[in-house]
Amino acid sequence: MYDMKICGAFEPKKILFEDNNINKKIVWEYAGENVELHDRDCLRRLQGRLMKEGNWVGVKVINKIFIELDAQEKRTILSSYPVNLQIEHTNICNAKCIMCSHCFTKNQNGKNMTEAELEEIKPILPYVEHVTLHGMGEPFAHPQIIDILKLYHSYGIKITCNTNASIMSDELAEIVHKCFYDIAVSCDACTKETYEQIRKGLSFDRFIRNVKLLRSKGSDLYMRLSAVAMRQNLTELPGIVSLAADLGFQEVLIVDVTTQGLLENEKDCIHLYPSVAQHYLKLAVDEGERRGIPVKIPDYIMNITPQRTFEEDVEAINSITFFKDESFTEGLYERYKEAGFIEPVINATTQNFVIPSEYQCDGICDFVLERPFINANGDVFLCCTNWMHIVGNIYKDGGFEAVWNGKIMSEIRKLFYSGKVPKYCVGCIFLRNDMMCKRIKVKNINASFYNHNYDEMVSEIISKYENNN
Repeated sequence: MYDMKICGAFEPKKILFEDNNINKKIVWEYAGENVELHDRDCLRRLQGRLMKEGNWVGVKVINKIFIELDAQEKRTILSSYPVNLQIEHTNICNAKCIMCSHCFTKNQNGKNMTEAELEEIKPILPYVEHVTLHGMGEPFAHPQIIDILKLYHSYGIKITCNTNASIMSDELAEIVHKCFYDIAVSCDACTKETYEQIRKGLSFDRFIRNVKLLRSKGSDLYMRLSAVAMRQNLTELPGIVSLAADLGFQEVLIVDVTTQGLLENEKDCIHLYPSVAQHYLKLAVDEGERRGIPVKIPDYIMNITPQRTFEEDVEAINSITFFKDESFTEGLYERYKEAGFIEPVINATTQNFVIPSEYQCDGICDFVLERPFINANGDVFLCCTNWMHIVGNIYKDGGFEAVWNGKIMSEIRKLFYSGKVPKYCVGCIFLRNDMMCKRIKVKNINASFYNHNYDEMVSEIISKYENNN
């Protein structure tokens, strides 16, 4: 007997994890066979048959079943492959946004992933459901971007990305509508002046034209406007929502800025000005309701108890110059070039990376089960927010699978399963905003959790440099 029977393709994460049916005996009827979902051998045989037939839907469903079984059994060496890949096809960007290291690195060591390098990823594409074009670069800046999109589409992969929309053509807009399930477009202002001060090097007018071109190809593509909220643009948040509605976006996502010590922008974070932040975030949500467009905000900001009045927060915001001049970034570039900080990457070891923090958790981060990040050099990272610790290289270390189940990834999974949040994950934008991390619950978040210890590493590098000079 069985507790449940499922016919056809289904979503294992919802049925098994979210609906808590993982311990039930479930029979799955698919492609002329009846399979018990805990029978790994039978599932593997069916997956092999479907692979030969090019039935990518079935191959991907079985892979996702294996992910749920791996999570239930707390496996640190997985029998599954990622369901989501975040891939940096290019680390070159045409903008110098004030909250990004591109504002001073000048695309040093810029690289586009080659066709031969992309071949190394092909073996796992049948298992992958989503690809996010992501990384330090503008994804549409890759010269072969259209060919790359067609490759993923041939494996039945759904594609998304976050773009600054500075690059668009009729052909690209059409292929995006064909291959993408949604797209996030970055915009942090509703006025030309503020936009071009934040996203230096880009044109607000071109942004408007390109978004209109993209939307003109059809209404089915789900378009999300993504705004980074910071001290400099708080007053424009409601206007950003209004602009998004005018341009045909279906959603607005507002996230708080992740500050970096090297950019000296710690005072830009909106949680330091809760009275003002709460006021304009609420106005943004209200504008969304008025215009019929959902607005997601960093909810934790709304739960902060202000220690100052609205007027005092405004005074604090305005007491600091909004935008640094060019001499600051030029000086920053020279300083960090001498310090060796332009590429502060570190090969992760159990000693420098698998370190528990003071924070406890239940569950495991979704990223280490199903969503790794691969950069343009083939380096694999725990996630897209950690571009400092390389856990392996798919070109040098035996391919993706060898890295995915290597010692570092295995030990990190073990740390989560032991109830500890890794030290580097403290301050994670996804954990603090409850985004894309359904499998984990951090227990004892406090004010210090919002400070990423990335700054600790930056400070160490700076100190060594200054001590030597």
